[in-house]
Amino acid sequence: MNFKLAAEMAEDEDIKVESVLTNDDVAVEDSLYTAGRRGVGITVLAEKIAGAKAEAGGSLAEVAAIARKVNDNGRSFGVAFTSAWTPASPTPTFEIGADEMEFGVGIHGEPGRRREKVKPAAEIVAEMAEAILGDLDAPSGSNVLAFVNGLGGTPTIELYVIYNELAKQLKERGLTATRSLVGDYITSLEMAGASITLLKLDDELTGLWDAPVHTPRSVGGAEQVQGGTSVNADTVQSWLQQAAVSLHEQRDYLTQLDAAIGDADHGTNMDRGFTAVVAKLGETDGPVPPGKLLTTAGGTLVSTVGGASGPLWGTALRRAGRALGDAEEFGSDELATRARRRPRRRRSSSGRTPRREDDGRRTRAGRPHAA
Repeated sequence: MNFKLAAEMAEDEDIKVESVLTNDDVAVEDSLYTAGRRGVGITVLAEKIAGAKAEAGGSLAEVAAIARKVNDNGRSFGVAFTSAWTPASPTPTFEIGADEMEFGVGIHGEPGRRREKVKPAAEIVAEMAEAILGDLDAPSGSNVLAFVNGLGGTPTIELYVIYNELAKQLKERGLTATRSLVGDYITSLEMAGASITLLKLDDELTGLWDAPVHTPRSVGGAEQVQGGTSVNADTVQSWLQQAAVSLHEQRDYLTQLDAAIGDADHGTNMDRGFTAVVAKLGETDGPVPPGKLLTTAGGTLVSTVGGASGPLWGTALRRAGRALGDAEEFGSDELATRARRRPRRRRSSSGRTPRREDDGRRTRAGRPHAA
């Protein structure tokens, strides 16, 4: 209604307008709460791709046509584990048990297909994927963009659990997620839950998705290859710089969280460490491979961040860098493969391999370490 009114107001000002209706949600259709299907996750993808078409000089008709193409080739499905609670309301949007989920929920909390008990992630994702692919014409061999969207209260790590299960489902059906997006993009306040959107890709849609974009929450625009993202030194440097900005912005919040379980210094330590990382990387001369950037960042964190965070984050970045070696570019699949390789067992100063005594501690040259 609001969009239609906005279009009418623009036309009153002699501004040419075209409207595109998104209706990608396969959960419900023509229910008590809906007329037709709801538009959900595909909106994010359509706006990015249509924006790229406009940036490339497409006419209004061409931009509208590409947005409709995205909608026609995309389907979505959502699930919620808690309700949203609007600030002006004395009660949540709906009541739901701690062991229940709303299967097929709308992004505003509209009822889905059914209310049922929570199940393992693999089973939930399998049903969501079945509902989507049962309605989407994506034969075996197709490439898709897989979008896992958080509804506001789901930790990012859990969204990646969903994506991992989704990748398995796609592989079983002969589909390849050549592009992906994971995060909170269309939310319902603090609702815990997620939606899955699959967009069948062709060369045109892929090219527009990959077109550069610069917004506070950029989507697409990355240089990508089959099976994941292609990463170079510029990408790694950008990651580390963005991490530094985010950690600085969230420093006080992280410190508050740490105060409940630790010594209330996590935010301060991480902010100091990543500030030092950015400064250290700024001292590099000439081209540096991404692996070297990561090992440098890891070493800097170890030397500047106190407590457990320095060794944990520093070790993770150092080992990732060592796994990459001198490669100037790598794919995410390649990094995962290298990281899984078992390192060679270290030898002691006497040349013998450290062994375990009865107490389980490592020994050097057969003798226990001093406590």
